[in-house]
Amino acid sequence: MGVRALYQSFGDKYEQSISGGLITYFLPESPTLNLWVRLDPKEPPSAIYFELKAGKVSKRFGWANDDAASKRVGVEGANRLGELPPVGQWHKLQIDLTKHKFTPGADVQEMKLGLFGGVCWWDGITCTGTVRAKEDVRSDFQLWWSSRKGKDTPLAEGKIAEALKGGEESEVG
Repeated sequence: MGVRALYQSFGDKYEQSISGGLITYFLPESPTLNLWVRLDPKEPPSAIYFELKAGKVSKRFGWANDDAASKRVGVEGANRLGELPPVGQWHKLQIDLTKHKFTPGADVQEMKLGLFGGVCWWDGITCTGTVRAKEDVRSDFQLWWSSRKGKDTPLAEGKIAEALKGGEESEVG
């Protein structure tokens, strides 16, 4: 962990967003999100959070040592998943997305990583579960192309973007 980690440092609330790309990511059956975080031992944040937007569901999950810190990053109730992990070492965080009403097969549209104050590093974001090959858009170009119909494909430009949005019936492709 940590060779290509996302480094965050700020004196207040700060977040970074990840979205788009040509590869479509989707949630498998029984999805569990895994991510690694390392809190700085000299300047740990008072709260950290991860937000996921997939399909029609968008939720923010947080870790903080008290309710006030949790509220500063917009996390309350069942979405507060625990206290901050130990400082100075990599710690694996897990989120059972089924318990939070995420739908298997939903496209992942955006992820946000954030903190309140301090310094932390994020790495190794993965989603595990059961993938059925016949529904895996990464293993079938025709299936992937049909999944893009009517949608803008990030990073695609000009005639390629037009053909992808038009789907298999597109006269451009």
